[in-house]
Amino acid sequence: MVVPHFLVNDLEQSILFYCELLGFHVEWLDETDRAQQAMLRLHDTALLFSKVEENRPTLSGEIYFYVDEVDELYEEIKDDVYVVCPPTDVDGNRIFKFRDCNGYNLVFATIETEEKADSHSQENEWDTFLEFGENWLSGDDGNENFDPWAENWN
Repeated sequence: MVVPHFLVNDLEQSILFYCELLGFHVEWLDETDRAQQAMLRLHDTALLFSKVEENRPTLSGEIYFYVDEVDELYEEIKDDVYVVCPPTDVDGNRIFKFRDCNGYNLVFATIETEEKADSHSQENEWDTFLEFGENWLSGDDGNENFDPWAENWN
């Protein structure tokens, strides 16, 4: 098993985000003087969070989670997260990308079957995906007031 390790500035906020919004639960929590860490779990997925006082955390890539229904998840949480890319079809996957409360990009994906793909109204999935990607890379993502490190992440 691979466990992604996220460095965060606010451990409590991260636990609330992942547990309340995404359904994870705390497997263990260590808030001793030597460390502030938490292991969160959802089914077969585990995530490790460690509090750091220094610089804001960074990640050069994205974390993918495969779920049964991306569109259902999107409808449930779209008003509570910063959406980077709404549900769209890319290379046989239906994806939904958003930023967590620490600024990390999370991608939730569903492997598409022909039946599911036919049911989506997206005519050219790459146009939507690339439009959001280009805007995000340029910093013009349509939400100039978004601050992923703000106390209120929703």
